[in-house]
Amino acid sequence: MIAKVFDRTTRRWLAIGFLIALIIFLPMRIVLGAAGLQGRGLSARAVYDSVWSATLGDVRVGDINLGNMRAGLSPLYLLIGEARISFQSIDRIDESRLRGAISVGRGVFGLSGDVPVGQVFSPLPVTSLTLTDVTARFGAGACSSADGIVRANLVGGISGIDGLVLPSNVSGRLRCERGILILPLTSQAGTEAINVRIQGDGRYRASLSLQPTDPAVAQRLALAGFVQGPKGYQLSVEGRF
Repeated sequence: MIAKVFDRTTRRWLAIGFLIALIIFLPMRIVLGAAGLQGRGLSARAVYDSVWSATLGDVRVGDINLGNMRAGLSPLYLLIGEARISFQSIDRIDESRLRGAISVGRGVFGLSGDVPVGQVFSPLPVTSLTLTDVTARFGAGACSSADGIVRANLVGGISGIDGLVLPSNVSGRLRCERGILILPLTSQAGTEAINVRIQGDGRYRASLSLQPTDPAVAQRLALAGFVQGPKGYQLSVEGRF
């Protein structure tokens, strides 16, 4: 009888020990897959180590390359029933490095730092986005709340349009509007603006609006495909992250 009780106790503690070991050494790649993040455009060439401290190699969101990152599940948030993965870029150590967190299953994320966008918005001359205390919540495929400052960094001009001088950046505070995440970015002068609309499934539309004072520049914009409207000359691109 004693032996049977001892065997049951031993098996119970072995099961508990196995469960603890499974939690401690659970691979991050399993958690990312279970969270459905890869189905939302997030991918990584390689994922190393456990869920508590992992290295993600060549992280991408669609065509945007975020580089290599460190990521880990927060044990403090688990105490309140929330699975929160924090991450930060390991390719840069200055204030421009991308850092933030995603609450798995709740559709909430927070971001700060620089995001290189490559050719995602081409031919719009956007080279990167600088995020400051950006937060957003998506539920049932729709944006329900958002806040923070976004700055789109511009470079050069637009191919084939001589005499057009663009500001170094446009910025604004993001918000939600009818379930869509809106980035309304304007220059200090107010004559240049970029409006980005992002849907819950990753589809986006980015529009560049210009109000040239030189008639010759306006004519070149029209020839380059810009459409004249109430907010000046506008050029739009669409895509999906």
